[in-house]
Amino acid sequence: MAIAREKQLKGWTRPKKIALITRMNPTWIDLSKKWYVPEVLEMAMRQQAY
Repeated sequence: MAIAREKQLKGWTRPKKIALITRMNPTWIDLSKKWYVPEVLEMAMRQQAY
């Protein structure tokens, strides 16, 4: 089901995708902030720099 939705969205124009995001998250809060512990994310980013 998720794959079908991803394929549907892939065919959308950028303005249509932005309208969807704005409707679902009007203040554009970064929802990914809660995905990682800040220290772990910082360490991973440092490792990518090398």
